[in-house]
Amino acid sequence: MNTKLQKMLRDLRAKRLIHFGNLAYQRATNDWFFRTVPTELNELWYGQDGLSFLTLSIAYDSDVDLMSESELIERIDKERQIRTRLESIFSNLEKMKAGKSYGKN
Repeated sequence: MNTKLQKMLRDLRAKRLIHFGNLAYQRATNDWFFRTVPTELNELWYGQDGLSFLTLSIAYDSDVDLMSESELIERIDKERQIRTRLESIFSNLEKMKAGKSYGKN
């Protein structure tokens, strides 16, 4: 059971980092210097309280192997919560970018 939970947590973390990290933001917005990062997104990246990339960070991938079943379940739940919020923010960013592109034609 823990092996499946460990894999799930690793997969969720990897997807979060790939699809919702700094580079994903730059690709989605063309804001290469992070001049217009929404406050909510900045908090999800760097906030020290609550749910954020920072509070969900794991120092070493091998630390996942040391987590209990309840810790894994809690982490997976938090990954799902942050993903929901990130998907909403990125969806809005992409709509804004599409609107700006449309207006340039």
